[in-house]
Amino acid sequence: AAVRSTPGVNDVSVNIAAEVVTVAQSLGIQVEPISGIPADDYLPTDNAEAMEDLKSRLAEGASNLGAGRPSMLQDVMKGRKTEIDYLNGFVAARGDIVGVDTPFCDGIVDIVRRVERGDMPYEESNIDPLRAMV
Repeated sequence: AAVRSTPGVNDVSVNIAAEVVTVAQSLGIQVEPISGIPADDYLPTDNAEAMEDLKSRLAEGASNLGAGRPSMLQDVMKGRKTEIDYLNGFVAARGDIVGVDTPFCDGIVDIVRRVERGDMPYEESNIDPLRAMV
């Protein structure tokens, strides 16, 4: 839930979702709503009000999720290999095939892999390079 409500972090999650939707649509896949929000709402826009509304809806949805931890976070915290290659890694690989840049998916895959290998500790600040890209 924190990802959807923490300033800066929610910007990263919106950008990751935008990449997922863009790659999927480039492959002819119709994307179902994400967290109850139409997939097209995640696509990049110059409309700052629409983006703030999206982040507000995500934060509101997060408050209804409770305090549980996502399975990938549980894996990271327990030092287990995650499914990152099958999620964001898959999107990045398909993005390469269809010519869609996926810097946020690439970045999160790199961060998670580095944590998995023990090259960096698990810390919220690991996402700072992605925050700087927003």
